[in-house]
Amino acid sequence: MAAKKLAEVINKKMAPAPVADPVDGQNSITYLPVEKIASNPQNPREFGKHVLDADASDAFAELIASIKEHGVLQPIIVRQRINLDGKESYELVAGERRWRASQAAGFATIPAIVKDMDDDEAFDIMTIENLHREDLTESEEARSFKAYVDAKGPAAIEDLAQRSGISARYIRRRVRVMELPAQILKEWEDGKIAFGVLEQLLRLDPDKVEDFHKRHMKDEWDRRVDRVKSNIDSLAIPLGGALFKAKDAGCSSCPSNSKVQVSLFGDDFAEKKINCLNPACFVEKQRAFLTANWADTKIAKEYATNGFAFHEEIGYDKYESFYTDRQPWEKCADCSSFVTILYRRSGQVYHDKACTNPACFRSQSKTKETGSASKPAKDLGPEFQDRFYRERIPEAINRFTLHDGSALRIVALALITNSERTRSMFFDEMQMKHVYAWEGHEKIWKKLEDLTPAELMKWIQRVSLYLTLEDMQIGAMLSHKHLMAKHLGVDLKTEWRLHEDYLKRKTIPEILGICKELKILEDQAVKEFAAGTLKMKTDRYDTLKKKDLIRLILESGVDLAGRVPKEILTIKKEA
Repeated sequence: MAAKKLAEVINKKMAPAPVADPVDGQNSITYLPVEKIASNPQNPREFGKHVLDADASDAFAELIASIKEHGVLQPIIVRQRINLDGKESYELVAGERRWRASQAAGFATIPAIVKDMDDDEAFDIMTIENLHREDLTESEEARSFKAYVDAKGPAAIEDLAQRSGISARYIRRRVRVMELPAQILKEWEDGKIAFGVLEQLLRLDPDKVEDFHKRHMKDEWDRRVDRVKSNIDSLAIPLGGALFKAKDAGCSSCPSNSKVQVSLFGDDFAEKKINCLNPACFVEKQRAFLTANWADTKIAKEYATNGFAFHEEIGYDKYESFYTDRQPWEKCADCSSFVTILYRRSGQVYHDKACTNPACFRSQSKTKETGSASKPAKDLGPEFQDRFYRERIPEAINRFTLHDGSALRIVALALITNSERTRSMFFDEMQMKHVYAWEGHEKIWKKLEDLTPAELMKWIQRVSLYLTLEDMQIGAMLSHKHLMAKHLGVDLKTEWRLHEDYLKRKTIPEILGICKELKILEDQAVKEFAAGTLKMKTDRYDTLKKKDLIRLILESGVDLAGRVPKEILTIKKEA
């Protein structure tokens, strides 16, 4: 050890400890056997492997060396205990590092002041002594604060601040972080994340912290304070855009309100807009308001629809839209399936008029076009091939990742600006003001520069899939979907399954023809279901109603894997 550094250690040990002042003169220094002293179970400091291991703690090793050369220069403080067997022992109140270092140095005794004190006084002295140690780690300090507040109550923070000389706000912030999940606190103690990250995580709903940690803090880059703050900011929803009255909904005093967070955590969390950091709660309030007040909303009055659905929650095959060339029918006026589709966060309109009963929509469309009841389509192959690819390709593509941010921004810009719809998707989710196409590229590029490679990749995948799978009529442009599926290992022949929507579009003779083609009715499970559940006394399946015939196929338990109708497997060349 350098002479200068050793001198600093010695001088530090010779200085009177903060806890020495309140000790009465009647308490003289005595030498006690180290084995008769026990540590204080209330001490929040950790004297585990990282403190006692000389290789892991240079400061502790220096203390051992100092004690070996000069002895213990400042006595510890203990209080006497009488054991059940009548033998004397002592409990440490202040000086655990000196006591443990003396043991490590091989000393049999240690200078101590024996003081008569109750549990409350001993706890106070121990806490204040700990807080004045220069080697105290951030986590030990926070644990000391929390132990004190747990024992004395939140009102004691001001008293602790006055006695320790540490600001009440500083103490309060460190007590708060101790409420975070143990795994996150462990990463803080191990030096993997900074205290500022913990404060940012406090902005989230407590139930969402672990999920955010798992999703957004996988590597060192994403554990930085600025990245964590940016990712949490991206979850924020401007309260000013809520369709419900935020004040009446209790948002004004909610901890997830960014304005409330400023009062809790200080100006570090100040934001230009008042935002909600609990998207799930916000969406449910949005849903409840629309459900109770739909008829009185401006949207309902403008489009004369009878309800709403959220775009993010309804599948593409669960509704049909009324475009400019197709207006609602008279019967739609009183139908609950006649709705407006909204973005659930912003409340903006995705489709002004839509039908959430596709079968009825198609039936009405056919009736209007032909003037008679529609007949089932003879070739449903392209449509159901398309539906299959729209479900499976997005699942399969999630296996692929890319990390070059510079290249990704160029690709993302090209795809996002490809159509008005993809531009609108980007503006909505980034909470940007919509502008005309010729004005938007620069704004989009600036926003892309703020995104991480993972976030860029998410947008590239999303927009690519939209352009190739969604932005066209069902059943059209299938050739490139076949190629994409083959590239991603998505197999129509082995993965496609007969399902209710497909079978409902068929007539009974057509369904029986499919059963014969795929040898379904020969299966023992089908025969048992027909005789048991459907109470059939013959094998005349053509006598069944259509709904029972469909149940026979889908509910009997027959293995449908690899049983795919020829029309689904037929790949047609496109003009």
